[in-house]
Amino acid sequence: MKHAIDTGPARKSIPPERAAGRPVKTPAKVITKQPTLADTDLSGNRSHVGRRLILFTCSESGHEVVPFTATPAFTPIPSWSEQDESQIRQIVEDDITLADLVERAPIRFDDERSHAEEIIDILFPGDPLLCVAKSSYDFRTRRRSTWRGHLHRLPLIVPNPMLDIIGHTVEGRLSEHTKEKTARRVYLVVDFDFAEFGRDGKTPSRWAPLVREWRSQDKAIADVCAALLLHLAERLALVCVTHSGGKSLHGWFRASNKTERELRRFMEYAVTLGADHATWTRSQFVRIPDGLRENGKRQLCYYLDPGKAVKL
Repeated sequence: MKHAIDTGPARKSIPPERAAGRPVKTPAKVITKQPTLADTDLSGNRSHVGRRLILFTCSESGHEVVPFTATPAFTPIPSWSEQDESQIRQIVEDDITLADLVERAPIRFDDERSHAEEIIDILFPGDPLLCVAKSSYDFRTRRRSTWRGHLHRLPLIVPNPMLDIIGHTVEGRLSEHTKEKTARRVYLVVDFDFAEFGRDGKTPSRWAPLVREWRSQDKAIADVCAALLLHLAERLALVCVTHSGGKSLHGWFRASNKTERELRRFMEYAVTLGADHATWTRSQFVRIPDGLRENGKRQLCYYLDPGKAVKL
């Protein structure tokens, strides 16, 4: 039997426009049609973080939460590189497919059930604070142990642990999803999303010619993404690859043993190959491996290498 623990009044979720400092005319009305994470039987408390967990959380000094380490100061290049279609074509022409990626995985899941819990245990050992979400405006930060039993039905997670439950957004508001309280990078996620059309489903995207070219060659988008991720794995350790539940693949690369400058160079190169630079932000939500997308599709984990995951 599950026992719900009272965590106090539910905190209101903050819409992404407000978190980015833009005005919002009708705040958070969109979440009233369905249950939010505050309505589930999640347990856990909202007090300060407990004793320090190496790599992931923080230590306490009196009533002050002190991060175990700050993200090193680094002034990034102001803009991202242009995509190199000739390089993308050259890599994809090697005819590496999703099947090749799966074949190279040290661990494979052959049944139909979700393995989200096992995968997250591998990616985040110990009991770190994790920010998990139903959507970009409906999220909670809780200990990994609190999320146990819930991850298989949720779509989004921050790929780096949190330093504390509550932080300040860029405009100074309190929230459980902030860059301020996101720890130093543990993983850097690369997302290739080669869509033929824009969000309206009608306007051709910048990738439309390439997508049509690949279709004429019987190359699926997942095969293209797999080839590009395996190519990037020659530069940084690839730990996990999960399907977005749409068309793309998310590759989790270990970042904890690299400097910000090294990681920026890696991400710069990935962007030239068509990666979305949004995942460079440490607090950016990505897909939970073997979680459940909002459309009801399983975000299948195709590749998992526990030997390359971060260790305590």
